[in-house]
Amino acid sequence: MAHPILSFILFEMMILLPLVAGFIWRQKTSVTPAAPKRLFWISLFGFETPIYMFLGWGIRLKPELAFMPLIGGLTALSGLITLYWTGKRAGCTRKDLGTLAACGALSNQGYFLGGYLCLLLVGEQGLALSVIYIFYWNFLVYGVLFPIARWASGETDRLSFEPATALKQLATDPRAIPLPGFLLGLALNAFEVMRPAWIATYLKFAPPVSSVIVLLGVGLTIDAGELRMNRRLIMAASSVKFLLMPAIGISLALLAGLNREAFAVVVIESACPTAIFSVVISTLFAMNSRLAATLLVWTTGAFLVAVCPLLIYLISGPLKP
Repeated sequence: MAHPILSFILFEMMILLPLVAGFIWRQKTSVTPAAPKRLFWISLFGFETPIYMFLGWGIRLKPELAFMPLIGGLTALSGLITLYWTGKRAGCTRKDLGTLAACGALSNQGYFLGGYLCLLLVGEQGLALSVIYIFYWNFLVYGVLFPIARWASGETDRLSFEPATALKQLATDPRAIPLPGFLLGLALNAFEVMRPAWIATYLKFAPPVSSVIVLLGVGLTIDAGELRMNRRLIMAASSVKFLLMPAIGISLALLAGLNREAFAVVVIESACPTAIFSVVISTLFAMNSRLAATLLVWTTGAFLVAVCPLLIYLISGPLKP
């Protein structure tokens, strides 16, 4: 069996390949702006919705771990507010501000980075705890970021988080279809409907396929010239992701008195780079997808080069569960 860290490096290389392929494809051919959006829709309907449903169907929450999604949500909100405020001070447009809100709030905490690192360093319990930690994700994306994105894209003139308005928009917006799938899964779980055994196999291959499709679309949005611009926002996003959010997450975890395994998961998940979904939401709402892709590339690179080795050292040594 390969060493866990070697497995992680190989896994991340597999994730980077479609990203690079999409970028090269864009350079070599004439790709329309609609191409990445089509790929995101394919992933949204064909994979993300059933994945969310099956995860909701199988999740097991324990009362003593209720603090974990609260910590995750508060940490994400700190990133959203700080990066949005930085863009506001810099005189960014509404579309840029919506993109910065998504990039600040959303980190790559799922199975393809944070969750996978939790699995390697903490074990299967670490992966289970990471799922609990990111339980806030649906509420943040559909309850907070979707209203911001609608305002930023010009779909509405007034930014509103009113529950009635939000529910109406969620019920009529096909971009929010994974949420009903997740809620259906939770309902099946609550009624103790037995989940078929084949779903476990599906959840092993469906997320990688969905990720490849999305990353290919993200690669199509990357502009080489853009990567050399927005240095102030790149530095701000890196500071938010690797200094502010870990500091807040770790402080809240200490206050909550989490056990060593849960604490290790919070350390890992609170220090993850910008999420792939920040590019997806920026594209689906016609915001600044290139800015989102730029922040994704730079923060992911910084994570793999500097942050990830530090996390491996800490979790394998001083913070070992």
